[in-house]
Amino acid sequence: MLHFILQANTVAAMAADTINNSVTGIQAATTPEITETKISLISMVMKGGPIMIPIAILLLISIYVLVERLLVISKAVKKNDNLVLNLKEMIHSGNISNARMMCKNLNTPESTMIEQGVSRIG
Repeated sequence: MLHFILQANTVAAMAADTINNSVTGIQAATTPEITETKISLISMVMKGGPIMIPIAILLLISIYVLVERLLVISKAVKKNDNLVLNLKEMIHSGNISNARMMCKNLNTPESTMIEQGVSRIG
């Protein structure tokens, strides 16, 4: 009887090993091996063909527009705290032409609007 139990355990262990090996074999067969390849940017651009030329031109145009807009916005954000006080003193003293010249020399959106208002005064 003991021999029969040991033989049953051995058969069960062999069956478990067979199932385990077959599952591992199936996984190994269905999972492709991934190899890492490195591609340089220049080789990728060269492989892109003629379609890369318009993409490169559009890239340069977009960089130009980005820089130009950043410059315009940074210029518009400048704040001159003394502008209004100086203009107020000039206008009260009657130096309207000097106030207009000061606005023209500053060349900011704020000074341009104030210059238009000062020009209507006189």
